[in-house]
Amino acid sequence: IAPATDRIADLILAIAGRHAGSGGTRDIALAALAVALGCDCIPPRNSPADTDPATRLFARFEDAVRAHATEGWTVARYAAALATSPTQLNRTVRAQADTSVMGAVRTHLLGMAARRLAYTRQPITMIAYELGFSDPTYFARVFRKGLGMSPRAYRQQFG
Repeated sequence: IAPATDRIADLILAIAGRHAGSGGTRDIALAALAVALGCDCIPPRNSPADTDPATRLFARFEDAVRAHATEGWTVARYAAALATSPTQLNRTVRAQADTSVMGAVRTHLLGMAARRLAYTRQPITMIAYELGFSDPTYFARVFRKGLGMSPRAYRQQFG
């Protein structure tokens, strides 16, 4: 977490002031101020932790996963895109996230699936195909193994 700054203190005061008010845009303003506060609490890139080569590689890997997880990339493809070897990439991801490269990709895909199931009415088969699964049944098995329940049961929790 970033150290406290005058801007953070100002944002907290602005949140307190808006919270006490009752204007028509109060909720929108509070949400915007909360996002600004959250962004200011994230340490900037190039902080001392970012100078570690493994940390930088893992950050680049996370960016690649966000961009390409639904495309079915292999470990070798991620490694090539990041200009490293598959072995080195797996070592780095294991050290940083305590999982394999493909485990991290699967976790990301399951998070995307969970969000879509909770916040959309999109059919489960369409979610499976859009996330790069060629078979909805396989998607359901992976989802059940990862989250402990079927996609349908997960969705039903949210009404």
